[in-house]
Amino acid sequence: MLARLSVENSGKSEKVDVIANQIEICKSYIAERPYLNLIDTYVDNGRTGTVFDRPEFNRLMNDIRTGRIKCLVVRDLSRFGRDYIEAGTYLERVFPQRHLPQGFYRAQGTDGKRRVQETQSPVWLSLG
Repeated sequence: MLARLSVENSGKSEKVDVIANQIEICKSYIAERPYLNLIDTYVDNGRTGTVFDRPEFNRLMNDIRTGRIKCLVVRDLSRFGRDYIEAGTYLERVFPQRHLPQGFYRAQGTDGKRRVQETQSPVWLSLG
């Protein structure tokens, strides 16, 4: 599971923890699917998504390369990265070579009323 926020704690009210919300949504999604196991959580807090050279992203990619991670769950594509050309490279070239699952799942809403919409966009699991 990968979570990211450009500005640490987003500068929002102390009552709103955006990173914790992303993690909770992903954990809830995983818990509802017995075929998924949470291996690790990678959090790039305070890191821009326009750059893929981020400490936790690099750790995640190493775990994917070594086969420790077989599936990636993120709240939405923007949490993975904001450079959509480079993100596309991962989606279309890197992840298929690593045999990450073919499926794209979006859980709508963060208010406890999550609805899941399954589509056929390739390569990873995304919530958002």
